[in-house]
Amino acid sequence: MWYEILPSAGIIAACLMVPTLVDRPLCWLFDGKPYKRALHKRETLNDAMRDERLTGSPYKTIGLEGIPDEPQKP
Repeated sequence: MWYEILPSAGIIAACLMVPTLVDRPLCWLFDGKPYKRALHKRETLNDAMRDERLTGSPYKTIGLEGIPDEPQKP
């Protein structure tokens, strides 16, 4: 009958929901933030590369006060 498909449909739905439900806690556990940095656009990728270049870590962001105004003279 038609209801014989319900258990397998429930298993498939549960397997599809697991990554969505586990994503935030794992990001919070490993990165200290409850979200991932999405690098789909070129602007966000450039910002991430700038943060990594200036601070040494892509997860440590700085504002405008952390960017040097002029290059340091030796």
